[in-house]
Amino acid sequence: MPLDQVSKRLAPQFQHVEGSLIKKIAARATSRSISLAGGLPHESTFVFRGVTWEMDDGSTLTLKNRALTGGTEAEDGAAELPLNYMQGSGMPELCGELRAHMQRYHTPAYDDWAVIPTTGSTDALTKCFQLLMPPPGKKPIILSESLVWAAALAIAAPLGYEVRGLELDSDGMLPSALDVACRQLASEGERAAFLYLTPHGQNPTGTSLSPQRKRDLYALAQEHDLIIVEDDPYRLLFLPADPEETGEAAMPGVMGLPKSLLSVDTDGRVIHLESLSKWVCPGLRLGWLTAPKAFVEGAYRKWNELTIQFPCTVSQSVFCAMLRAWGQEGLDRHLRRLQVHYAKQRRVMHLAARRHLQGLAIWDLPKAGMFILFKVPALKGKGKAETDSVLEELLAEDVLMVPGYAFDPSPEKAAEPAFRATYATASPEKIEEGIARFGKAVARLTEGMKEERAEEKTVPVMD
Repeated sequence: MPLDQVSKRLAPQFQHVEGSLIKKIAARATSRSISLAGGLPHESTFVFRGVTWEMDDGSTLTLKNRALTGGTEAEDGAAELPLNYMQGSGMPELCGELRAHMQRYHTPAYDDWAVIPTTGSTDALTKCFQLLMPPPGKKPIILSESLVWAAALAIAAPLGYEVRGLELDSDGMLPSALDVACRQLASEGERAAFLYLTPHGQNPTGTSLSPQRKRDLYALAQEHDLIIVEDDPYRLLFLPADPEETGEAAMPGVMGLPKSLLSVDTDGRVIHLESLSKWVCPGLRLGWLTAPKAFVEGAYRKWNELTIQFPCTVSQSVFCAMLRAWGQEGLDRHLRRLQVHYAKQRRVMHLAARRHLQGLAIWDLPKAGMFILFKVPALKGKGKAETDSVLEELLAEDVLMVPGYAFDPSPEKAAEPAFRATYATASPEKIEEGIARFGKAVARLTEGMKEERAEEKTVPVMD
């Protein structure tokens, strides 16, 4: 029997979703078929015949629509550019490349898995939230880190989900916190719809799960029958532990990257999401999902066809051509260059923080990704107003940072005051200046709070 814990937890309304009948009919087409079914426009009416992409290394990728241009790849070196409607499962050539990539670098621990291109992690995550909604009468509850990607909270809210944040340390979510949360839900006669995790370079905390932490969390997921949605856009931006190591030789490349939770999944309970946004570009709006085959080719593909039909064929084509042109060596070269950039930027922000934030903020050096979360102990227990005072002062000084409460799934409680900063794009000089201004803003507020406390102590007590 195929391993698939995910499909068992489908929302009732999606357990028998039919998908597109027209696409079912189109899938039966052969070279002999006379198609009078789908409303496909004739390709001779398309305004595009092909496209050439200029790459950052000076090379080019040329794509052609052969229904219009004829020829073969062997003749002209151009890759295929499909421009008409296609199945919701995506471009077969790209699916083959993605499956080979996942097999080589993640090595899922069971056989019955599949991949499907997505229009990026945000849309894929939205579909997972919809597909895994608990049945009527059960509370829709998601377990996540104590601070979580703001977009995930925004998706959860209109769908009626309650997101319960669990405690983290420098290695990510605490297994003990997950165990307590699951037992508490069981005592309420409930269980989580799923566990949502960003395992590497978590946004906003920058934490990454250690290998042992992944195994421990997965074991608890098995014990409590949890589905795991693993949102993993920052794994390819994994960096050396030492912030002084910024040379290309010190970078993990592709072969030195940590394994995902998917890699320890032995019974088909992990939905793994990846995105091109952080290592190719966001504008392609492309990613992919890996999960049990029955879920991917069943409910997810059908819901894809009924909502977006399929991801952009131009994006799929150029990504497929890029992977084929690069091969493993090209991918490794690209990732090392990318990792060097982020390692250097991380070092700049870390050193700037040591110069300007000592005694004012505490932070952990991120092992991956593009964020540092600066916690401000002096504001602890003071509430949102004091955090907003620092934020307003920063904005007045033209420094943009995001307060930690924007990522808090429990706004009713007093969140630990913090600010998220990204080292992705600003120049080293601007990172230095931005952190210096942040330090001054925190120092001024802290000094003002000390003066207020001193005044309170000197106020005479009246009989």
